[in-house]
Amino acid sequence: MNKDIPYNVLNKFYIGSHANRIDLPSEFWCPDFQTTLNPHLLMSATSGSGKTTLLKEIAKYLYYAKKHIFIFDLKGDMIINNDNGERIGNYIEFTAWNSEYGINPFEFDTGVKEEFLKEIVEDDSKIDKETRFKLQNSGPKVQVERLIEIIRKNFLPNMGTIQKDILMYLFSDTYRMKGIIYNEIDTWLNELPSLEDTLLLIQQIKVHFGRAIPTRFNFDDSLDYLAEVDKILFEIKTKEIKLTNNEESDKEELEKDIESLNTKLTEIHKSYCNTTKSSLEEHHIKRLDLNKWFTNNHIDIQKYATKESLRTMDKMASYISALISAGTFHSKRPPVKSGLNIINLSGLEVGIQRFIVDIWLGKVFKACKIRGEYEKLKDKTRGEKCDTFFIIDESKLIAGNTREKNDPYSYLNRIATESRGFGLGMIVAAQSAEHFPPEFLKNFDMQIVLNTGIADYETVRKAFGLDKQTLDFVQAGRGKALIKKGKQFIKINVFTPEERKAYLENNAA
Repeated sequence: MNKDIPYNVLNKFYIGSHANRIDLPSEFWCPDFQTTLNPHLLMSATSGSGKTTLLKEIAKYLYYAKKHIFIFDLKGDMIINNDNGERIGNYIEFTAWNSEYGINPFEFDTGVKEEFLKEIVEDDSKIDKETRFKLQNSGPKVQVERLIEIIRKNFLPNMGTIQKDILMYLFSDTYRMKGIIYNEIDTWLNELPSLEDTLLLIQQIKVHFGRAIPTRFNFDDSLDYLAEVDKILFEIKTKEIKLTNNEESDKEELEKDIESLNTKLTEIHKSYCNTTKSSLEEHHIKRLDLNKWFTNNHIDIQKYATKESLRTMDKMASYISALISAGTFHSKRPPVKSGLNIINLSGLEVGIQRFIVDIWLGKVFKACKIRGEYEKLKDKTRGEKCDTFFIIDESKLIAGNTREKNDPYSYLNRIATESRGFGLGMIVAAQSAEHFPPEFLKNFDMQIVLNTGIADYETVRKAFGLDKQTLDFVQAGRGKALIKKGKQFIKINVFTPEERKAYLENNAA
């Protein structure tokens, strides 16, 4: 396959020839074909069956067909070369520490394009009924709910009501720290918060409830003092967080900075006491300063006041700290490009892999929804029915448990059921059919079964409704496949990359 082959030939991906009928034309897949119900493709195959090779060939086909493609490489083996042996595509690597690129989980869908959002903020008369509906189903509140669900899926499958409530409070208040309020659209353009802001909020809450509460002091005439103390305390907390998560080489410098800030805080406090002849203890000053900090950030501290809430918050802090320690959740966005993007997550822990994939799925799915129904788009140069694809090998790493697989609101299932109208397709592969959510088996138009492991034989047979004789065909070894055409599976001899290239060149001629 090469760029000299015309697009009308590349518009079909030829899977292979019929095993029993050499007189029939080779079988193909085309997500833009008139009779294709949806652009999704599902593949079930054991290790060594040729699954990864076939996925790479499909990725090359989509690349040359000018699609936008996101491959989540969970094993580090999705390097794709052209026929000259040259690597193609845009490679983005997330590393286990000091990752150059990151994802900010607080980045939220605005429901409309950013340019239009700015126009709405300037002139709310442009908000019609349809726009209002989109806005009310997006924003920071929706993102908070989604974040909680992602944490439940990947870290806390048995999340209780109190845990969910505390996370909702913390994430909502984290947005408030940046002045972002869910029902005030003009605030949606503010700078986004980060997970470090959430951890800082938790530490401020712990300081608040861990100290005595003065009741008889009035500092209305000391706002300048309080503002300066507030600034220094914030710097101290920020550096303490960095000290907790930084490399050993930075430890000494951070400790000196914290010591210097504490010295400065003490000097300012002494100066204030000498000027006002006050005898307040320093921790009282800090406590009053925290009151001001919460007030300035429009945070109702009382919702965290119970012992159970504080205990729960401490537990949540450990999960948030773990995410920060992963080094992949920061504001430097990965350089996504038009065409083929391969996101290497192979060095990350499984839970972090799932977290990133969930966020990425949601971002692209929501972007496709914002632009509107695909058939109504004027620009269809990248395909008649779709232009964007996800490719995920080893889907067991993201499918989750039974509850997640049956959750109709998960992005995996929503993409399977809703994305067809928005030009978004998904290609997934796994070693066992039990890794696929039921929605996949019901909604994926193209289904391919390659050689099946002995342990997964019965699971695959029942999931795809195959009789033993039909499934035994692919057990002969590599190069055999069953593909679903309509309601029936047919037997195929899968093309090797060389055979596929020759077939395309002959047909192009």
